[in-house]
Amino acid sequence: MHYLTSNAIIVGDINIDLLNGKENSTIYLSLMENNGFSSIVDKATRITSRTKTLIDHIFIKHRQINSFKHAIFDLNITDHCLLGLKFDENRINLEDNSSLSVTKQSITDIDKVCECLQLLDWNDVYQIEDVNLSYERFHSILTDLVNKCSKTINSNNRLTKAKIISPWITTDLLRKIERRRKLYKLLKKRPYDTPLRDHYNTYYDNLKNEIDSTKRNFYSNCIRIADGDPARQWRVINSLTGESRNQIFDKVELEDGTIECDPQNVANKVNRYLINVVQPDCNIPSSVCLGLYHQCRSFFIEPTTDNEILKVISNLKNKKSSGFDKFNILLIKRIALYIAPVLTHIFNLSFSKGVFPEMLKMSVVIPIFKKKNSIKLNNIRPISLLSVFSKILEKLMINRLVTYLNTEDALLNFSNLVYNSLNNSNKTTGLYIDFTKAFDLINHEILFLKLEAAGVRGVALRWFRSFLSNREHQVRVGAEGCLSSPLPVTVGVPQGSVSSAILFIIFINDLLNIKFNGIIQAFADDIAFLYSHKSKEVIKNNIVADLSILREWCSKNKMIVNVSKTKYINFDYRAVDFSAPILYHSQGCTREDCSCEEIERVDSFKYLGLTFDEKMSWKKHIQILHGDIRRSIRKFYYLRNLCDQTLMKSLYYALIHSRLQYGLICWGGTFKTFINRLRISQNHIIRLILHKRKRESSFPLYCNLKIMPIQNLYIFKVLKMFYLISGNCGIENLYYNMRSNDRILYRTPKVKKCIFRNSCLFIGPYLFNKLPLNIKICASYTKYCKKLIHWLFELNDTSTLRTVLR
Repeated sequence: MHYLTSNAIIVGDINIDLLNGKENSTIYLSLMENNGFSSIVDKATRITSRTKTLIDHIFIKHRQINSFKHAIFDLNITDHCLLGLKFDENRINLEDNSSLSVTKQSITDIDKVCECLQLLDWNDVYQIEDVNLSYERFHSILTDLVNKCSKTINSNNRLTKAKIISPWITTDLLRKIERRRKLYKLLKKRPYDTPLRDHYNTYYDNLKNEIDSTKRNFYSNCIRIADGDPARQWRVINSLTGESRNQIFDKVELEDGTIECDPQNVANKVNRYLINVVQPDCNIPSSVCLGLYHQCRSFFIEPTTDNEILKVISNLKNKKSSGFDKFNILLIKRIALYIAPVLTHIFNLSFSKGVFPEMLKMSVVIPIFKKKNSIKLNNIRPISLLSVFSKILEKLMINRLVTYLNTEDALLNFSNLVYNSLNNSNKTTGLYIDFTKAFDLINHEILFLKLEAAGVRGVALRWFRSFLSNREHQVRVGAEGCLSSPLPVTVGVPQGSVSSAILFIIFINDLLNIKFNGIIQAFADDIAFLYSHKSKEVIKNNIVADLSILREWCSKNKMIVNVSKTKYINFDYRAVDFSAPILYHSQGCTREDCSCEEIERVDSFKYLGLTFDEKMSWKKHIQILHGDIRRSIRKFYYLRNLCDQTLMKSLYYALIHSRLQYGLICWGGTFKTFINRLRISQNHIIRLILHKRKRESSFPLYCNLKIMPIQNLYIFKVLKMFYLISGNCGIENLYYNMRSNDRILYRTPKVKKCIFRNSCLFIGPYLFNKLPLNIKICASYTKYCKKLIHWLFELNDTSTLRTVLR
């Protein structure tokens, strides 16, 4: 059997009885198992009138040990039985062929690619002044080079059933698990064999410790490798905790109610649905924007440099996914130093000519379901996989455009407006607008008009025209990655691209310049109106009038309001509603008794990730947040024995801290009873990280890890915000007046309603006045933050903190 190069069979008459369970047989079995040999004979082979022993042994070391069968024949010729060994030769021969699932895998020798790139001459690319030809030549050279340094191998899937379930199980563990199973079966036959029971228990305990150690080392290594990559960390954690993966997109429910399961048909139908989500209208009104202002200044595209391109590439997230050209980010990062000069030439050529390379316009769309319990076409969210080079070029352009534009913090502004309105004893209503397929409905010609009005003119405008024109995309579905036929994209911006969000903001920005009756706040496609007045009827009339203006804007800009997802909320403890429902009238309808769609009133609504409730108590938001954190505690139970303290702290920031700090400055001043729920869960996790007892004092543990408790974190964020808006760092004093210059004391706003005390508008100056003078006089924002952190950690516990700030 020459093909069994790494396997062996040991056969012999060895005077060690494997049935008696004595010490010598135990040592003997351990010796064989440590060298990878398993016994396949489990019955007596020497039978006399007084004894039955197993002293004729067959030990086999082979991956497919189940392919070997044995038989015992008692021929009454000798006291030893005849042993027979049978194996399926065809099955064993197929070990390297068809019995295993063989897949084609391409492996690239990146070091060899780098060596070749050092010697490569890019003069052919540098001499071409046409952007498309220049990039095509670059792409061709790089593709040929990578293909020459790559080889395709057949990857044999040698994972057994147990190994598929548990990827950390090794071949050696599988063999020992099989041995444990056989010992258990033997023990069932001989329940009163005390030596055998002791041997089984010892073997079981040792194997359990080895399994735990192997599992711990495997996942600890996986998490350490994924450090700094949150998406990869989540995959490892979900694998460890057994949580379900994302649903595979392999079927869809069509508009007529039928379910399509054929991958090719699914891909084509989804692609057609995404393309035809709206019919393009070439008849653009002469006045498309009610609030459009024309900027006198113009946007200038500065040339890029090698260093800027290297910085952009280094900041890209490490992902193995690739676009249509099969280049992934990990490969580009390794070869970035050698291709940066030629990319600088191509990208500067693109900026100067106002042309986006045609080869970079193809995208592969991965559809995902928004809700897991629905497979309808209207429940699809498209994610575009673009070329890495397209992302780099877009990032360079968007960096320049964002520097040219200005942005605001919509979330904090909105919550402050609500608190101010309630404090002034006004009736307050929030209206939340939802657009249907907002990113997919953007009309290109209207967008170009708005870009020109914003100052993007000349070559820069030609570049964006080139970027959005003549685009195509394919849809990829199913586990095998079935691709649809390519279709042209005539409307919308590609979701998943770097520029989609900023282009949508520019498209919708003129909506903020319209003179509405209410105060409008927006972040991308999340639009909110706030109304404040002494009379509810006035508020209702203002809402109806603003909806009429919004409908006109949507008609001119080819956008659609999703009335079923548009809600309003009355911020009021008494929960008094309007005398009549609020309707979103269709074009030309002015009747009050019409059948137009009604806008629903809700007692809470999620805006920009925060759940606002009608009493501004933040109770529901904290309930949702607390539920997410409690579910994460289970993960920390699993991980505390698999990761060291550094990794656990990193996971804390990824899974817990990121959730706690988001919007904390808006909701962190709510009632103590609500915050305590989060504080208890946070304390629980901190104790898990440091392996401390349940009643261990928590504040020293926070100081040990240099992590702030939620109360301290809220105080830190509020004081940072107040430092910026109070004028200490050179910014104009926006809200507050001084009442004592020598001690740097600020006047706190007058409180008319108790709920206003929970607002950072009140808490900010109140806490700042309680700070030590050496912190308040800091002229540097960085020094101020450092001293503030040091002061918060100097306090013994949170009770002392409350005493100091009382």
